Amino acid sequence: MEKISLPIKTKIAAWWIMTIGMVVILVGFWLLFLSPHIYKGWVGGGTMIGVLLIVLIAILLIFSGYSIFNSSYTLLKRKKQAWKTNLLWILLGIILVLGLNTYSIYDEIVYRHVRFDIWKILDEFIFSIIFASPFLIPLILLLLDRKNFWKIAA
Repeated sequence: MEKISLPIKTKIAAWWIMTIGMVVILVGFWLLFLSPHIYKGWVGGGTMIGVLLIVLIAILLIFSGYSIFNSSYTLLKRKKQAWKTNLLWILLGIILVLGLNTYSIYDEIVYRHVRFDIWKILDEFIFSIIFASPFLIPLILLLLDRKNFWKIAA
């Protein structure tokens, strides 16, 4: 029996998500490298608790990046659970980006007493769409090709 090839949209989405996972891992290692320099005062100067918090965030980034990379690798191996896991990681990335931008708008209006400006809100919305686009593209590709993937998935 001939093995059916993986749909091209799924391949592109999987490789895209692998790239996102590698970037997250690299940011985690970069934070680990930067943490002793922060404590010594070369970059901003910080307390020991702040440095430990940065190290914790770096370790979480490394593990989540590995998990993102691994789930996209298993998507290339045609596992049904990998499709759901990749969808979850993509949605978490979108929620994180949109949530951070929503918090920045809330912070400016409530705590800094900046005047409510519809253009500022529109500017932040466009900014969040631009930063969410690395997550939106594989989401669209996975959703467009889900029927073909479910036919050949193991």
